[in-house]
Amino acid sequence: MKKFLRTTFAFIFLASSVAVLSSCGDSDPVPTDVISDESGIKLDLEWSIAGGTTNDALTASDLDLRVYKNGVIVTDSDYASSFERIELAPGDFADGTYVVKVYLYNTTTDVNYVVTANGLTVSKPVTFTSNFDSEADKLEVETLTITKSGSKYTITQ
Repeated sequence: MKKFLRTTFAFIFLASSVAVLSSCGDSDPVPTDVISDESGIKLDLEWSIAGGTTNDALTASDLDLRVYKNGVIVTDSDYASSFERIELAPGDFADGTYVVKVYLYNTTTDVNYVVTANGLTVSKPVTFTSNFDSEADKLEVETLTITKSGSKYTITQ
């Protein structure tokens, strides 16, 4: 009987120890679509064309990056001869929801593009990938939505 009680007690002790240890982990991990960065975030737009170099892509297509809040452009990047980047610092933009859009100014060929949201000092990229065909010009598409709360940015597609 003593051996049974000792074994039962040992089993209960072991099971409760495992339960306690497993609950001691990080109970609030940051989701993969949340970037927490005191310095802010950056949005990068890059594109490519099939079989072409970076220079070929920049020559064949002109894409712009825009950020909207409540349907109004709050910032944009529209360089004609380079890829696009926008940086959002916590103090520069109010908390709220922002929509990131890509505007195809023109293209002579099919173009693939990638929008990447990432921290300025914390590397935690969230990407959106799509394409425009060669017949499309003056077309704008929604890519990402950013919900800003202080220095926390929740990115959704």
